[in-house]
Amino acid sequence: LTSHPKDILRIDYSDMITARYADKNTGGVIDFILKERTEGGVFSLPLSASPMTGFINASPYFAYHWNKTEIALQYYTNWRDYSKRVTNEKEAYIGEDFRMERELQGEESSFGYWNNGINATYVYQPNTSTNFTAVLRNEFGNQHNTVDGMMYETESFFQHSKSSYKSYMPSLDLFFSKKWKGNRSLEINIVGSLLDSEYGYILKEERNEKTEDYFYNVDNSRHTLISELSYTKGFKKSTLNVGLQNTISHTDNKYREGNEKEDLLKQNNNYLYASWGGKTGNLSWTVGTGIKAYFVENNNDKRDFIRNQSSLSIS
Repeated sequence: LTSHPKDILRIDYSDMITARYADKNTGGVIDFILKERTEGGVFSLPLSASPMTGFINASPYFAYHWNKTEIALQYYTNWRDYSKRVTNEKEAYIGEDFRMERELQGEESSFGYWNNGINATYVYQPNTSTNFTAVLRNEFGNQHNTVDGMMYETESFFQHSKSSYKSYMPSLDLFFSKKWKGNRSLEINIVGSLLDSEYGYILKEERNEKTEDYFYNVDNSRHTLISELSYTKGFKKSTLNVGLQNTISHTDNKYREGNEKEDLLKQNNNYLYASWGGKTGNLSWTVGTGIKAYFVENNNDKRDFIRNQSSLSIS
């Protein structure tokens, strides 16, 4: 949500799911109704910190509206660095004919994270029936976690593990809506996002003056393009909605432990839907249908299917 809480007039919720949301495993729809814009701006700076446990949370926000345009800038950061965390664990591995228990008595270890986000929003509304919104998001951060301690099972040994994670995820969200006379409206939404991340894990065990090392490293890259076109026509006692959704994604995972391995995943999800709903007396009803065409390719394994998703809701 890129709007400031002061700009929200009310929040509506409905559990009458139309065909538009049938392909998203949605249990309900939340609609944010905004107040009418006025000239002026707003600035806020929520901040919380603690020198004892070493954390800082901040999210400065600025927005200004004039004439037919509004801009908003938001930055948030969450930082934590603590070097005296102790982790104690008990584990049990149970098979058909065996049981093994392990207990970790932890020592002081370090963990921390630093997550950041920069969001820029542009809104152009020449009249009450036309709206264009563009939101540019940049999220980046890193985290680390170390666990040291003595491990007890059939014998005792010292164990050291450390994990680290870095990520960068920019995205661009474009939205356009238009209303016409006769209760007709059109919505177009296009979202493109990138994700680049690195995950590393190291495990060391010291047994009888011998050290065994285990490594696990993954580089992830994901590109996604999501688009939707939706047309709505309102009648006296009912509403018709038709639309098309498409999601294209490309994921590349590179595993760098020992012999390098690469895993490629391509997905193309298409969904064409139509729904008709209304109210008869005290009875609310919605009937909808949709056609889902899904194509996926994992390395050299290609699969696809087409299925119908129909629904009827009465309350």
